Amino acid sequence: MAAGLPALVVSTVSPDPDLLSALSGAGLEVRHVTPSEALRQVGGGAADSVVCEPVPNWRLLVSRLSAAGAATVLYLGDSPEPAALPAGVHAVHALSDLVSTLARAQAERRTARGTALGPTLEERVEEAERFADAVQGLHTLTELTEILRDAVVRARTLAQADRATVWLTDAGGALGLAAVDPPQPPLRDAAAIGLAELAARDLVPLVHADGEAARDVALAVEQRTGERPGALLALPLVRGASCFGALELVRRPGLPGFADGTLHRMEAWAAQVAVAVANAQLTGRLREARAEVLTVNAALERKVEERTELVVRAKREWERTFDAITEPIVLQEGFVVRRANLAYARAVGRDVREVVGQRCHALLAGSDSPCQCCPLGRGKPNEAGGEVSLPDGRRFHATAFQLSEDTGVQRTVVHYQDVTARRALEDKLRATERLASLGQLASGASQEINNPLGYVIANLQSLQSTLREVETSAAAVERAARLCGQNSPAEAVRALSEVQARELATEGLEAVGEALQGAQRISGIVKGLRELARQDLGKMEVLDANACVSRAVRGELQHMPPGAVVTSLAARQRVSGAPLQLDQAVAAVLRNARQACPAGPVQVRTLDDGAELVVEVQDRGAGIAPAILPRIFEPFFTTRGAEAAVGLGLTLAYGIIQRHGGRIDVASTVGQGTTVTLRLPAGTQAASGTATTRASA
Repeated sequence: MAAGLPALVVSTVSPDPDLLSALSGAGLEVRHVTPSEALRQVGGGAADSVVCEPVPNWRLLVSRLSAAGAATVLYLGDSPEPAALPAGVHAVHALSDLVSTLARAQAERRTARGTALGPTLEERVEEAERFADAVQGLHTLTELTEILRDAVVRARTLAQADRATVWLTDAGGALGLAAVDPPQPPLRDAAAIGLAELAARDLVPLVHADGEAARDVALAVEQRTGERPGALLALPLVRGASCFGALELVRRPGLPGFADGTLHRMEAWAAQVAVAVANAQLTGRLREARAEVLTVNAALERKVEERTELVVRAKREWERTFDAITEPIVLQEGFVVRRANLAYARAVGRDVREVVGQRCHALLAGSDSPCQCCPLGRGKPNEAGGEVSLPDGRRFHATAFQLSEDTGVQRTVVHYQDVTARRALEDKLRATERLASLGQLASGASQEINNPLGYVIANLQSLQSTLREVETSAAAVERAARLCGQNSPAEAVRALSEVQARELATEGLEAVGEALQGAQRISGIVKGLRELARQDLGKMEVLDANACVSRAVRGELQHMPPGAVVTSLAARQRVSGAPLQLDQAVAAVLRNARQACPAGPVQVRTLDDGAELVVEVQDRGAGIAPAILPRIFEPFFTTRGAEAAVGLGLTLAYGIIQRHGGRIDVASTVGQGTTVTLRLPAGTQAASGTATTRASA
């Protein structure tokens, strides 16, 4: 092969060394270039032969190189054979065929250039002027529909075609019909695209002479136009790396195919159409964006005006609302008043203009120091608030809220609520509640005392009647004695037969016993009331709750069957309280458990639960019905009948535990038993304690 212009090797990485050796061995000057450098050197006449490897978008690249006049060979190596190649491009797999294939391509390009010299220079200049005028006219248009219409009309003239059609791609990459010339007759099926779809997909011009097109391509054109096509030419509308659509040119059957010159001219036209379409779409988007910006600006200006009006109106409404609030509200920096409503001014007896700049405690209490319980007294606002008492007897509940997120700026809103009347009402209500509770207790006590007192009186009346009968029997005995003295034994015997001393004695003893039982019950009720009325705890001691529970277990559960009582005294903390009263509370709970489950089992345990000491008593009795459970702490309430219980045990335990700062929890399930839990605040840790577990003997 004769040496001439350099042969360019196009690849994105280092080319195959054997490929370079094969070209150098044929006497060619070889240059390794990038795709853009290859187009620039071929277009500038610095090279006329190109060997291209399958680089990205190689179809478009080799098509442009071939259109620029370079002998172009696609070296595939191990890559598969492409379905179609652009016009004038050769493909080769083996290095041994590379040099000969390149020589054949150079010969074809020389033959094509020799054939292309047919037109005269004047004709070529005239054709170039017509093309330039067409390009200039195309780029004077700005509307996309006008550009597309002009593109198909001029393309049909420039290519001497019978029909020109252009498609544009949508956002999803699908082609859609955009313009066609001539417009008549109308297309039958615009969705049948054919060759243009292949050109847009592969980004390469495709040309077929009459009868060379594949069957599916020809069928698509016939389905769309209603006529069998002749020569076909499809060109992608490419700008940079973007494809905007495709241009298709069709000639009638029997006409010659599209020559290379026409192909090159229409490739240049397709590139210009792509530029015009891109510019029109960009201009349209810019117009839309500008209109959107103008619309947004106008809407923003309206919103700014509306918001400004709302802010001004809200400020006026806030000021009126602030002054219309009937409770004092003040805005302060520290203790200094910065703004106050009319209610605050009335509360301090000043004009609202005089309070600004003065200290709140000077206005409210006439004091030089902050008020007691002031919500600002601890250095930061207290939303829980405090109660402030004024010298004139008024009482306000004051709450303070931080106005600024910056804790270093002491801007607060202080709200004062006049609670003078409420506190007076609460005092009256507490007095009323105490009287009501006292009345309820007196009513219950009177009812509980009246029951045993009734049968005490009845038995005393019965005893009185019995004693009268005893008096009659005594008179009969005396008469019998006289008769015996008078030596009348028969009459004395008859007199003694009227005496019923034993029956009368039995009845009298029964009446006395029942009266004593009633009196003892009354005594128990009075004792319970006396214990219930004790509100003072007496002398407080730090005591061992385990010892308290042990004493109560021995006193209340010692007569239960062996093994019926299980104790676990694991608490290590001590409690502060009155020993006798705590013993009474635990004993009352144990007594209830014993009465609910006489045969056991009863479990008693103590344990530590955080800051609390827990005493838990569990029995396996019948349980407490849910309807009764809320009433178990009521005075005189019992489910065992008036003869079996007074109904003050749990009430007494509840009061004692409450006075010690603790609480009683009761959980019960009918048929399964009841668990009573006493919780007391723990005192100091026991110096030494060991958990003990035992079963009662």
